[in-house]
Amino acid sequence: MAQQAIELAEQGDFSLVHTLSDVLKAPYDEQPEYDYLAKLPPDWGKKMAISCSS
Repeated sequence: MAQQAIELAEQGDFSLVHTLSDVLKAPYDEQPEYDYLAKLPPDWGKKMAISCSS
């Protein structure tokens, strides 16, 4: 999700950034309007390797 938000933001679309920000403001609250974010990742996202070292 973060990578998708970054890619969209690079194109000028910050909608997913704002959505993720809203969700993360209350991570333990029930947020049924964002249930779609809790689904399993798409096939392309299952093998993503992420590194925090730079």
